[in-house]
Amino acid sequence: MQLLVAWYTFFIGANLFALGWFYTGGIDNTRSILLFRAAICPLFVLVNILGIVLCTAASKIFRKGHRRVVEIIEWISSQQNRSEIEMKSPVPVEVYLKAIALIRISLLGSLLAWIVFFVIINVN
Repeated sequence: MQLLVAWYTFFIGANLFALGWFYTGGIDNTRSILLFRAAICPLFVLVNILGIVLCTAASKIFRKGHRRVVEIIEWISSQQNRSEIEMKSPVPVEVYLKAIALIRISLLGSLLAWIVFFVIINVN
């Protein structure tokens, strides 16, 4: 989870930098507009889509891991005949899944912003 959050922090920073560069007029000359239209905008659209796919895969992996931990805990409890002791998973899966959902939502917002900017650039 720590690696996912670190990647997201860097990635959203790169998105904001590039969007800010576009918004503040950093692409005034023709060559920059062509570069932006041809490479940067579609690249960010693609990597935002891949980021959403990555978050979906990560949430599936966390759910699968959580189910396995629950199975192991149940097996250990049955072997020790200690049903009175409540055993819990040491991984806060619900927190992780909520964080991944928030990351996915923000990536979707970034994706939509890039699509809008791509349309604006190609209309002008």
